[in-house]
Amino acid sequence: MSSLDLIITFDTEDVYNPAEAGRDGVIKDLADILSAEGVPANFLLIASRARLLKERARDDVIAAVKRHSVGVHTLSHDQPVAAIRVADLDWAAGLEVCRQMDGEAHRTISEAFDCEPVCLSSHAYYEAPQTYLVAKNLGLPYVYGYPLAPPLFSVSRFCGTLNFPCEHPLPGSTGPFLPYFDGFDDRLSSDPDFVAHLERFDRHVDACIAAGQPLMVIHPCHPVKTYSLDWIDDYLTPNGVNIPSEERVRRPQPGVRTDGQMELVMRNFRRLVQYIARHPQINVLSLPDAARKYGQIPECIDRLSLYAAAQRVCALGQIVIEERYSPAEVLMAFAEGLLLFARGGSMPDTLPRREVLGPLEDPVIIPEPPGALAWDTLRDLAGSLQHTVAGTGHLPANLLGPSGGRVGLGSLYRALAEAVVVICQDGRPPESVQLRTFDRQPRVGSAIGRRYTEAAECRLVEPNVNINNLYRMGKLQCWTLAPSWSA
Repeated sequence: MSSLDLIITFDTEDVYNPAEAGRDGVIKDLADILSAEGVPANFLLIASRARLLKERARDDVIAAVKRHSVGVHTLSHDQPVAAIRVADLDWAAGLEVCRQMDGEAHRTISEAFDCEPVCLSSHAYYEAPQTYLVAKNLGLPYVYGYPLAPPLFSVSRFCGTLNFPCEHPLPGSTGPFLPYFDGFDDRLSSDPDFVAHLERFDRHVDACIAAGQPLMVIHPCHPVKTYSLDWIDDYLTPNGVNIPSEERVRRPQPGVRTDGQMELVMRNFRRLVQYIARHPQINVLSLPDAARKYGQIPECIDRLSLYAAAQRVCALGQIVIEERYSPAEVLMAFAEGLLLFARGGSMPDTLPRREVLGPLEDPVIIPEPPGALAWDTLRDLAGSLQHTVAGTGHLPANLLGPSGGRVGLGSLYRALAEAVVVICQDGRPPESVQLRTFDRQPRVGSAIGRRYTEAAECRLVEPNVNINNLYRMGKLQCWTLAPSWSA
């Protein structure tokens, strides 16, 4: 019988309601129900929320949550958030901002809960591409990220770290996004609405299994939204303006559910957890367990896999995302294999997987000029690629060709693929290869880049944010994108 791995997450965010509102205990109630039913979950906290629980001496809430896993859900609600702060910055400056903000959030949650967080994640439209590299350096996966690899758009690698899915508007798709499910927030307090949504969830599970999806992330509810009638975000940072706490009390309030409604919320939440616990095809994983299962990356690329990848590149005429390797890893293996062949006359049976970052500028699409490259020139370009990556850690956008014109990264990738096909088939180098017009990044990259631009339309950020760099960095780093479900 087929099964589906399930990760349960809760974005734990309420920095609006004071202690006297008596709502901190809702987190404990949710965690206790999960523990009683033997279902592991992951509570992802905004760091300022974790700090409030510690300051309020809610050791009971902290202890209940620590029976599960604790993750980072950004630093605070305050604007500007990381995505807005880095929107106008280059990669290196944006990376330093993310290191500072995510590092502080990680330390705050570690101290408040006296444990190591298990992931990084972002709130709403607040994701910056550089955060993935911060997560990698912390040895953590990322949750709710935009960069997901086709064809399943499930758990993937990006900038060297594991990314678990959030809802993803797939190019050309009109159906539901299978690897993610949410929507119980307001429905828990209405029995008819809850039952209807539970039935949707049941069908969603069946659809995932039928489609061969390995994993689903379910976000059952935001703890704050189980009792708040409105989203508190609108009362904290409307239009990117931070409303001081002393002023909030003089403004309209979000409203809360009654005690009777909250009883129904908890009963229905238990019903959902029991459904999950008893489903014969659902396997619930904590984030650490899921990271261990899906985070195994091959150390090498074998010659036949490289040959097959090169054939696909030439046949499809596009940058190919392989089953286990990113385009950047395949490109570096093309270059290394070609150079080793040039030195020793044979392609090795295996090549090391080289993990590098994508380019920082748009490559040219049309080589300057198009035309044939002699074997010796292609070999020299492969060496220049290796040398540049060794010095920067990033793929170059362009390299200089023999006439001094620019050879775009995609065109070089295509030329190296053609050479690898000839070498693997015939055991000899090609006399020449064509430099062709080629894409700047994997074709899914444009759609992923556009996800980052949605920050400009968020009602919680200041108007007129310049999102050009978010778009460019998001799409170009898709050279590092690879699926992880086959590991």
